[in-house]
Amino acid sequence: MCKLSIIVPVYNVEKYLATCLDSILTQNFNDFEVICIDDFSKDASRLILEQYEEKDERIKVYYNNINKGLSATRNMGIYYAIGEYILFVDSDDYLIEDTLELLIAEADKLRVEVLSFDAETVYELKGGQRYNGIRENTYIGCISGVESFIEQYDKADYKCAVWHYLYKREFLLKKNLFFVENIYHEDNVFTFFMYMYTQKIAYMNKTIYVYRIRENSITTDESILVKRVKDLIYIYQYSYNCMMGLGIMENKALSIQLEYLRRNIVNSFHRCNMSQKLACREIENPIQKHIFDVLTSSYAEMDLSQNEVEELKRAKELYLYGAGEYARRWIHILDEYNIELKGILVTHPSSTNTNLYGYKIYGVKEICEGLDKKILVILAVSEQYVSEIRRELNRFPYVEVWEKGMNK
Repeated sequence: MCKLSIIVPVYNVEKYLATCLDSILTQNFNDFEVICIDDFSKDASRLILEQYEEKDERIKVYYNNINKGLSATRNMGIYYAIGEYILFVDSDDYLIEDTLELLIAEADKLRVEVLSFDAETVYELKGGQRYNGIRENTYIGCISGVESFIEQYDKADYKCAVWHYLYKREFLLKKNLFFVENIYHEDNVFTFFMYMYTQKIAYMNKTIYVYRIRENSITTDESILVKRVKDLIYIYQYSYNCMMGLGIMENKALSIQLEYLRRNIVNSFHRCNMSQKLACREIENPIQKHIFDVLTSSYAEMDLSQNEVEELKRAKELYLYGAGEYARRWIHILDEYNIELKGILVTHPSSTNTNLYGYKIYGVKEICEGLDKKILVILAVSEQYVSEIRRELNRFPYVEVWEKGMNK
């Protein structure tokens, strides 16, 4: 037995694989195994794996005789793992130098089932532009997964990707926590139920991992949008049914999960071209078809024209005024059109309700007083309050109010 099993699924990553493996093998922590599973690659990935396996006994290579997909490949890794802890590393990503020792030490000290950490993102399509995703909020100590899930989502800190976490292998096996196979967005299921099951999760304020967004990856492939939408609909139903099976039908965590999935469904559907949108509607399962129709049609009457979309996208900083039902409806619309929202404005901010769907709620004076650049504010209130709020906002010379005749 070793301290750590690092599971690396491999598929057509000859350009990146050596960087990934080197970042693991050169760590100052050595008590680990690297389980590499080649998912029937068609490039030189297999040859690279053979070379690394020959020169380092910590690397163990397995081969799929057909392409089984990411979920099945990760599940094989869990099955083969013998380490006390499990870490997932995608083969086009890599680890920060000399961070594994810190990660394991923190997990041992806190005696957690799951330890969350931060990651840096590299945008290959933008010339290697980097974004450090260290969370601004502080999370101290070890708490239950449900508490952590709700708190991090409310603070816009929730991370769905499985490589954001170190797992106790015994915990995964005891809870029978594996990946749903033959779907995209498998992390949406795995991570949510990890949070629901664990009683001991903590956060380490340290960047451990580098996530690479590249061309021709699953993340950026537009050709699979139809399957993405249908798989998200499946996950929506699956999440609800599983929670119902656990006797948990009405709680905040389930509501958050369903809203998180709804936003992903709407965003993916919006990215589809016309023929893809028609294909998305061809759903045989009647329950999933109903879910799709409700989630994608309920805001049709609030649709924006192309000119309105372009106008809102031109805004340097865009805010919503209001934190009620109209604001929720507006967030759905802005999500659908990929329009960036800076935050939510209210006249009297609450000390407890500080976020709406992950967007921070600000007081009007906090944002609007002392402005030296123009901001655009959408009125997301019922018609009876429009005149009053417009007068309030018009007091600020750099605030431009935007309205649409839908708040009726």
